[in-house]
Order: sequence, then structure tokens, then C-alpha cells
Amino acid sequence: MILEYVLSVSSVARGWSGTVDAMLQHAISNGTKNTIGSFPSNVEFVGEYPDFIGALLIIILGLVLFRGPKLSAILNTIITMLNLVVIILATCIMFARPNEHTSEFAPASHGGLFPYGFGGMIGGAGTCFYAFIGFDAITVSSEEALNPKRSMPIATGVSVGVVTLLFLLASLALTLFVPWWTVDRQAAFTAAFHVRNYEWATYITGIGSLLGLSASLFTSMYAMPRVVYAMASDGLLPKFLGYLLPSTQVPVVALSLFGIFSAILTLLCDIHLLADFLSIGTLIAYTIVSMNVCILRYCQPQLYSGQWSELESNEENPNFPTDERLNNEKVIRETNEAELNEWPHSIGRLKSAFRHLPILRDSTPGRAPIISLLIYTICAFGLASLLLPGAQYIQEARWWAVVIFILFLIGAIFFVVIMFLHEQNKSFDSFKVPFVPLIPCLCVFLNFCLMVKLSPMTWVRFIIWLVIGLIIYFAYGWRHSIHASNPGESGKLITVPKMGSFDEDITGSGFEPYENTNTLQ
Repeated sequence: MILEYVLSVSSVARGWSGTVDAMLQHAISNGTKNTIGSFPSNVEFVGEYPDFIGALLIIILGLVLFRGPKLSAILNTIITMLNLVVIILATCIMFARPNEHTSEFAPASHGGLFPYGFGGMIGGAGTCFYAFIGFDAITVSSEEALNPKRSMPIATGVSVGVVTLLFLLASLALTLFVPWWTVDRQAAFTAAFHVRNYEWATYITGIGSLLGLSASLFTSMYAMPRVVYAMASDGLLPKFLGYLLPSTQVPVVALSLFGIFSAILTLLCDIHLLADFLSIGTLIAYTIVSMNVCILRYCQPQLYSGQWSELESNEENPNFPTDERLNNEKVIRETNEAELNEWPHSIGRLKSAFRHLPILRDSTPGRAPIISLLIYTICAFGLASLLLPGAQYIQEARWWAVVIFILFLIGAIFFVVIMFLHEQNKSFDSFKVPFVPLIPCLCVFLNFCLMVKLSPMTWVRFIIWLVIGLIIYFAYGWRHSIHASNPGESGKLITVPKMGSFDEDITGSGFEPYENTNTLQ
């Protein structure tokens, strides 16, 4: 998630400065090259020239965010509303003035509806998936919501629905306005209006592009330090990253450090590299989130409390009588059937109608669903790889490809069914995903379909970032995590300390970020 927001901030800032440069007839880029010089062209990951405008923009927005969530929300709302007006206006103009020379929407002479094939469409969707980044910032902001149980799912559904509808309408209008094979990839709407001699509209769409990029940048910069804050509160990152500015309750250290890191990436890196890296990072993050939904549903809370904890502690005493130790083992092991059917003892166990099944009936609560989830993930990745990069082998009816495909398909279905046979934890008082495990498993598969079409170098860069993250986790987070120090809290949701609400002015709450103030739901 941190990777997602850092790269989102960097790529959007680079795109923002590029749009301004295009509107000024490339005066900024030419001036920078003539004054400072260009980066070596043989270095793959750096841009053509240092982007000082994008880096400066990140610093300015960071200073605005220091003022607190209320001012940030007002500015973001104004920018978003102006952007919506521009998008709707441009879309209406294009629908009202379609290209008279385009007799067909998708002419067969240019490939029809899928000119690059189904695999090409999926590959393009994987690269452009970053366009949807930002809706998860709603849940990251749950600490500022007055009623997150109601407002979080509504806001998430409405935002994704509206954005998807606008993307579809704008894309359809663009392909009716100019033939799709003539669309300028760098500035699609602005160039389309220029080709059709709507010069006044080019300035409107240029401003609209800046507004849209500004809103996206604001959202990512707002969410980025809050993800770091939540992880620091849980102990996965050093606690100083969770320090809140007393006057505004803003995670000032996280915002400063990762804001500077994003500005450096904007200054140096190429936007195409950032976009590809961002896409795979986002897809991996959403895949892990989908898997975590299943884990939380089937993970059983700590059952041994009170008397049972005392019995277990006595068992560890070498001087404890053997007869009493054996009796305690019997007490812990022999829980009656009626108690097993009640929460929380039933979580992660087979449903009562299926407790006669061999192997599964003797499994530790929660173990079989989690193992099934991991095996399903492997099968889903195999299916995605065979359906897209390896589709030609299936089309050619290669026996080995068909056999592997059938095995992966049967395995995926089988292990999803195994998860369905187990009881879930339904005690969450926050909003929750419906139709678990079906929806999370479907999300995992679809994310894999998008990821397998990305370039190999994108995977290499992501693996490097993943290794860095694992080093941080095992060197620090694993030993300092709340779950590591309190095993009984596994399987429960954590609510990080309350931050400032949009509707209240905070003059100092006295919150001490170095104390463990987490409460469990």
C-alpha cells in the first residue's frame, strides 16, 4: 500500500508537470535541458530531464496537508467538482459532434472491437489500472468519519461507480469524435479537439486535465501518511512514524519523509516506468487485501482465557503433577458439541452438517480454510498464466497445457468449496465484504489476469521492492508487532487511535503516539 501511494504521487506529479509543459509549447522542458542538461539516454529508469515542477508541486501540497484534514477536504472537493464539470462538458461536446467520416464505431479494417486481441485488451487494462487508484483512500480515512460503518461502504461504492461510468462515457465519446487509431496517447482529449479545430476546447480540457491530476495527487498524498501511521501504530514500522502533530492530528513525520521520497522519484524517474511499477504494486496490494478478508473471516480469536489460560500455564510448570496435567489436557480437548456450535468456538471449524468429513474434521480451527486459500491462490495464478500468456498452447490443444489447465481449474473450485464448508467470523461491527470467500477469490483471479500481462522488467523491479519490504518486516515489524507481542489479538480488527474529524477543530488532544492505545473490536 505504501508503494502504491508513493508511486501514485510521483507519477501523477510527473504527469501534471508534463501537461503544463505541453500547454506552454514545451517551454519548461526545453528550458531545463538548455540550462541544466538532460539525463543520459542509456539509463532506463530515469526521465529525459529533471522534473523540478513536479517535485515542487509535491512539496507545496505537503505544506497544505500540514494544515489538517478539514482544509484538505475543502480544497479536494472544489478541485474534484471543477474536474467533473470539465469532463462532462468535454464528453457532451464529443457526443454532440461525432466524426462524420467514421461510418462504423469499430471498423473491421482496423481490427474491430478487439484490434489487439483479448490478451491485448487485458494487458492495456493492467497498465491503466492505476486510473482507479484512490478509492481505497476512503477506508484509510475511516478515522475521520463520523459513522464509518455506514459511510465507508456507501462512499466506496458510489466513488467507484461514478468514476467507472465517467471513464466509459468519456472513452466512448472520444472514439466517436476521432477514430481510435488516431488518438494521441500523450494528450488524448486535447489533441482530439485540436484535430477537429475546436481550439477553445483544447484549453478547457487542458485545465481539466490539471484539475483531475491535482485531485488524484491530493487523494494519494492524503492517504499515504495515514497508511504509514496505521502500520506504525501496529508496530510494523518504527513508532516515530506514527507521531501526530498536536494542533492538527496530521501524521507529520510520515508525510514529511514519504513526501520527500516521492518528490525525489518525481525529479528523477520516467513516468512510464512509474506507471508500470504502480500498476503491479497496486494489483499486488489489492490481491493481498482480498486474501486478508478471507483470513479474518476464518481466523479464530483466542479462546483460552481465564481458567483455560491458567490451566495451560500450570501445564508448563515441570513440577505440576502428571495426573492433574493429563486432566487439564482432557478439559481443554473435550469441548462439548453444543459449545462448538456457538461463537467464537465455531469460527474456522466445519459447519455442523459437514463435521463427518475425514481429515478436515480433525483440523485445527482456521487451518484448513487458510491452507485452502493459499493453494487456491497458486491455482488462480496458474489459470491466469495459461489463459493469457499461454493461451496459444490451449488453442493449439497441446495435451500438457490442457491437462494443467484442467488440474488448476478443478483445484481452484475444490479449495473454494472447502472454504465454503467452514464457519466464518460474523461478529465484525464494521462494514464487511459480502459473499465471502467467492468475491475475494474472484478478485484474486482477476488481479492475476491483469498482472501476468505486465512486462518482465516490471516484475523484477517489484521483486526488489518486495525483498526490501520483507527485510524491514523480519528485521523490525515481526518483533514489534502488536500481534507478535499479544497472540490473543490475532484474528481481531484493530482500530488505531482516533485522528481529527473533518467536523471538529483540534487544539491538542494530548495523544501520546508512543503508547499502545489500540482498541479491539
